[in-house]
Amino acid sequence: LIWAGALAGFTPLLLWYVKYVDPSASLFLVKDKFGLFVFALLVQAACPLSLLLNAAPVVNTELESNSWVYAAVRPKGKISVVLGKYLFAVTWSGTFLSISLVLTMLICRPPNPWQICFSLLGILWLAALGYAAVFMFIGSWFLKKAQAAVISYFLIVEFALTLVPAVVNEFTLSYHLRSLLL
Repeated sequence: LIWAGALAGFTPLLLWYVKYVDPSASLFLVKDKFGLFVFALLVQAACPLSLLLNAAPVVNTELESNSWVYAAVRPKGKISVVLGKYLFAVTWSGTFLSISLVLTMLICRPPNPWQICFSLLGILWLAALGYAAVFMFIGSWFLKKAQAAVISYFLIVEFALTLVPAVVNEFTLSYHLRSLLL
């Protein structure tokens, strides 16, 4: 619960600090850049970090608790365990990031807050669905070091390849999420 509170409060507190405590640093909070900055904080930073704990070690936690054997014996047991963990990770991440987005809109009061909020809510839930699927896929391949593999994927593919102005950039999930924003 502490992690969820920190996740929901990170972006609103950061933007509150920038807007009210240090107004000289609030140049990026102009009406044209506000949505992009909130998108970068919530969709491209907080969403993958929240899913790193829930979605990446999907199979490893079941193997360590010795419950994977029982799930594997049941008819469609493995599929139901993985789908249940996927839905939990998406719901948990999407809920607390949605709370964070609404708190950000209430604190910063940008122009057209409902338009920004609704567009970012849709993109936020799509990001949770996409990143959870990718992280669980990587976590099911790399059982022992799932979180390290996910961090490597995120830094190399989602961060470094987005800086490359080539067709390779279109293979990243963040490219498609950014194209939805624009």
